[in-house]
Order: sequence, then structure tokens, then C-alpha cells
Amino acid sequence: MIIMGWSIKLANLNSIRALRFKNNGSNSLKPLLPIHGPELECPYSAGVYQIGDVYARSCPMVVARPAEGEPGSGMHFHIFMTDKQKRIFFDKEGYCSLSKPALNAIAGILYHAPAVCAFSNASVNSYHRLVPGQEAPVFRFFSGPNRSAAIRIPSYARTAESMRFEYRVPDGISNPYLSMSAILMAAIDGMKKDMDPEILGYGPIDENVFAEDYDTSNLHMLPRNLGEALDALEADRDFLEDGNVFSTEMIDDYIKIKRDEIDSFKGSPHPKEHSLYFSM
Repeated sequence: MIIMGWSIKLANLNSIRALRFKNNGSNSLKPLLPIHGPELECPYSAGVYQIGDVYARSCPMVVARPAEGEPGSGMHFHIFMTDKQKRIFFDKEGYCSLSKPALNAIAGILYHAPAVCAFSNASVNSYHRLVPGQEAPVFRFFSGPNRSAAIRIPSYARTAESMRFEYRVPDGISNPYLSMSAILMAAIDGMKKDMDPEILGYGPIDENVFAEDYDTSNLHMLPRNLGEALDALEADRDFLEDGNVFSTEMIDDYIKIKRDEIDSFKGSPHPKEHSLYFSM
């Protein structure tokens, strides 16, 4: 059995006062709910919007970067697999108690992450969140304590009963059915091909990669914009089409729709341009 739970980290909520914590000066909300599939994620999102409406507050929970200078809103996926009710990602001798199947799955996700981003970070706005200096990831690596990692192994989830890892790249604007399916197909591909994250250069890295003296030249990057993600999807799609989970026609149509979305921004002035040039 495969379980993919999720939590959403929201920025700029000054009204809803549940589970609120400070993050770089911004109010954020991270619901920690036992939600195990997109069929529950969608009504939860609608419920948060309705609560905001009651209190006359905005709640841009699906917008990855709703405001300039503030942390973005992410949707983190917590993933584990079981065999006969036993979690197969646990090995007390492994790094952060990760088993070999867990490392294979992590390698698969990080290897295919640029293509997966076309679904998990499916908007132009998504890539305003994935920038250096924030807690959002920029590079493809895994770690235990490092919150800038694309995949993190939470310190509170390293026992035989709780073992899981957290994929921190996605945001809430994505279609959860497509996101979860793409992430899962990447993990399975890594397990089938016995991928090793260390051999592939994905860590583990426990240091702060955003420190001024840290050499990031050898790190694998995530896409810097939606166009790069779509390029990656065009070049790396076989793992998604395996078993016809994603059909060729569906991926082709999706890429076209998203290319058209990018084109719709051409010729549209950005609000930042007004502050820079309006008075010149």
C-alpha cells in the first residue's frame, strides 16, 4: 500500500488563527491533517476559502507567491509505503533511518523532478516561490535537517511506525490528481531501476546551501520557470507513460495548454514595471 499525505504551508494569512507560526516575518498556516488523497484535498481547499469569506479575509492558498517580499505557499507531500502493514522505508542503520527502497524512491523523484514540476508547479507564479534565500527548494537534493532540500526526512518521522519523507517542491495551484500521480510514478521508476541518490549526486546535504561560501556549482537545479519544466516534460516522459498511466495524447495536450498559458503573459505589463518606470 502507498500513502501520500500532504500539508499546505500558507503565507500571508492574518486572519485564520489556527496552527499559526512566524516565518521570516510573515504569518503562515500549516494544516497537519490526515488527508491521503486529492479527493479530500479539493474540498479542504474550498473549506478554507469559505472560512476566509465568512471573516472577510483573503486566503490565496493556491497561489505559490501571493506577495512580493514574503515567503510563498507550498504543498508538501509526505510519502511512505507499506507491505503487510509494515513501512518499508525504515532501516535503523540507514541515513536518517532510510531503507534502500526509500533511497531508490527518493532518487527517482529527484531525477524526474524537472518533468514532475510541469504538474506539481504548474503556473508561472509557481517559480516566484522557488528562489534562493527562502525555505522553498531550488536544488535537487535530500537531507534530514535541511529545510532548503527538495526532499527532507522529518526528525519526528524516523521510527518503524512513522517513517516517511517529505517532498517540498509542489505548491497548491497544481492539480492534485496529476501531481500525486507524477510524483508516485517517479518514485516507482526509481525503485524499479534501483536508482541511488548519492551516485546521482543528490546528497545527502546537511549544510546550508544558501550560505555565501557554499559552492553550488555541482548541484542539480529545479526548473527556473514553467517553460523549463515543460521542456523537461517533453524530454522525460517515458516514466509517466509506463502502463499508460499518463497517455501520450494527454501529455501532448497538457503541454500545449500550458504553452498557451505562458504565451498569454506576453505583451501584458507587469505591476513591477509601474513602480520601476511609470514616473520616468
